[in-house]
Amino acid sequence: MKSLFNSKALISPFLIGAASFCYFHPSAAAWEVAQSEASFCPNANSQELYVAETRDYALFICSAENNRQLPKYYIGAPKDGSRQLTITLSNYDRENEIFVANNGEYTYTLDFSRRRLMVRFPNGRVRTDRLVNAWGPEDLDSQSAREN
Repeated sequence: MKSLFNSKALISPFLIGAASFCYFHPSAAAWEVAQSEASFCPNANSQELYVAETRDYALFICSAENNRQLPKYYIGAPKDGSRQLTITLSNYDRENEIFVANNGEYTYTLDFSRRRLMVRFPNGRVRTDRLVNAWGPEDLDSQSAREN
């Protein structure tokens, strides 16, 4: 397992606009962001593999730079426009669609099979949020194919 690091979030007019869109249009928000030309992924060679949203967050699992099929990054973008969190995944189970990212003493588990985001805090408390929308590679690929 690789050592973990904190990535600096990128704040841009697009991020603020997208977060505002997510807040006011929650049912299609993360999908619209994922289908836009802008990306929440950390660089141009990475792409969204999974997209989800809770009531308060748009969530993305992005690919590795050199392998667009390999999950590498967890991105949490608050719908209130505050700072985006980008973390390298520490573990994942692609078959069950479960992705785990550690940021210091915080652990983020994005579980598509159970449609939930779990955040474990340093004091051991766990916050669980239901995914109100979720899209996997098949959903994103079929939408891309329809657009081309």
